[in-house]
Amino acid sequence: MGYCGSKLSRKDKQTNKNNINDSQFQQYQIQNILSQSSNLNYSTQEQILQKKRDYKKSELIGKGSLFEVYQALDNKTGKIMAIKTVKIQGTKEQKYLLIDQLKAEIKLLKRLKHKNIIKYYFTEISPDFTQLDIALEYISQGSLKRVLSKIDLEESNIRIYSKQILEGIQYLHKKNIIHRNIKTSTILVDSEGTIKLSNFKNFIQIDQEFDINEKQKSFAIDILSLGAVIIEMFGGYILNFDELIKNISEVQKPPYPSQASALSKNLLDIIFVPDHQQYSTDKLLQHPFFNFEQEKKEFQLDDPNSDQSLIGSSFEVKKPFIQDINQDQSIQKCNILQNNKQRQQELEQALQSLLRKKNLQN
Repeated sequence: MGYCGSKLSRKDKQTNKNNINDSQFQQYQIQNILSQSSNLNYSTQEQILQKKRDYKKSELIGKGSLFEVYQALDNKTGKIMAIKTVKIQGTKEQKYLLIDQLKAEIKLLKRLKHKNIIKYYFTEISPDFTQLDIALEYISQGSLKRVLSKIDLEESNIRIYSKQILEGIQYLHKKNIIHRNIKTSTILVDSEGTIKLSNFKNFIQIDQEFDINEKQKSFAIDILSLGAVIIEMFGGYILNFDELIKNISEVQKPPYPSQASALSKNLLDIIFVPDHQQYSTDKLLQHPFFNFEQEKKEFQLDDPNSDQSLIGSSFEVKKPFIQDINQDQSIQKCNILQNNKQRQQELEQALQSLLRKKNLQN
């Protein structure tokens, strides 16, 4: 499995051999980032300073161990942005690793264009080459984790959010990209209720030469993460991912929140399976949980050997789902019949009472 950006390029390796000092190599690497991110050939510090964008940071809206996120304003366009300021610090090896990861992440963000993926604008470097500013789309409501801390979601909202998360994952998987960091803190929500996947620091780009089974196993991690997010949105506990992977390999499903419906539990039953049984994003999006108007229709899948199906597995949990729906419908019909029978008896009793009164009067 090829980890994108995990190794220095040949040119970088050659530069490393030329006995340049740490500061010079760091400057060279960061200039390389800027060249990739803006399609300009920066070669000197003066050129970088001449090309600087005119923007102003304001409120601190998030932070991590090596970065801070600010709301910012582009002074030329008036656009509100999010600026992720990354600190280039640590040992020499840590700096090289961080710069290498940033190069890969920025290169990826440049080519991702989807409604459920955070938008990338540009990258800037501080004059002393110790900080990198990455300008991204500003999302007013912040992370899904922040939203969950303020309000309990109805199942209708959970279904809307889950579908968008899955569509973002679907887009990535079609490009052979695995996010590997899907969780409520890396999922953003804008004021219109649109989901945005962010934070691609752990992504990997898998080789196109991978066979179907290898891809299926690789993609499973994002699908399992979606399941964990759905459980958290229902008010369930936050799953430990390492423990989840171990349990799934042993065919042990996590406990589901009691307030989750039969429909949502059926979806989770499909998600929490060993990777060789995992369904693709295409197939999962056919589930009634994501198709509100079809939620009580029989859930039929395509031929598992077709291109749109997930590979080498059959939808064995289809019958329990249909049974749940049919059982609900049978109960409803039974209740209606009982209510009708009760009303009919009440009417008959009322008529008999009126007849008795008339007979007495006569």
